[in-house]
Amino acid sequence: MSGKSNKSPAGAILALLILVIIVVALIFILRGGGDDENEDMNAPPAEAGEVSDAPSQPSEGEDEDDVNVPTPPAESPVQESAAPTPTPTPTPTPTPTPTPTPAVSASSGSFRSDTGTGLNIVVDWTLTPGASGATLAFTVSTESYSLYNNGAWHALSVQVGGSTYEFDTEAISCDGPGLETNELSTGTIQLSSSDIPAAVTVNWHFQGSYGGTELETISASGTVS
Repeated sequence: MSGKSNKSPAGAILALLILVIIVVALIFILRGGGDDENEDMNAPPAEAGEVSDAPSQPSEGEDEDDVNVPTPPAESPVQESAAPTPTPTPTPTPTPTPTPTPAVSASSGSFRSDTGTGLNIVVDWTLTPGASGATLAFTVSTESYSLYNNGAWHALSVQVGGSTYEFDTEAISCDGPGLETNELSTGTIQLSSSDIPAAVTVNWHFQGSYGGTELETISASGTVS
């Protein structure tokens, strides 16, 4: 038996093939890593403020529908303008119904003074209706025992309806001894319907004395209606 070992040619070939496969695999691995580094180095740098148009990739656990979906702006509620309050129509003030003036009736009467002496005046009056009022006619007489008096211009005044009317007086001469009545003055005054009934004051400006009593004015008042 020889002391030298004989190697099989098939085993040598198999060992060579395994070595070639290992070398080729290493070459591919090294080339793959180098290409990735070259691509990163050759990529142009991004400018400051430039936004990439490429959509970002969703991370794990993140839904693709939630990525880069713009949120629409919230719409402001439109305020409805308040409807104008209608201006209330003022209630018309009712026109007062005028009070009709009562018709004037024909009437008559008398009133007298009271001087406390033997000399007074008596006023007799009549009221005659007219188209727009009435006519007041009056007669003023003296009532005395004895009297001597001269006639005078505008010695008698009549106040009625807020106005004053003046009349002349007649001369009177009587001896008595009894009480006598003598006409002193007469006149007429036109009154409106609104003046009736009317307060009437007759003044005789005597300007003398009777029975020792000074009588500047003798007055008589009454109402005609």
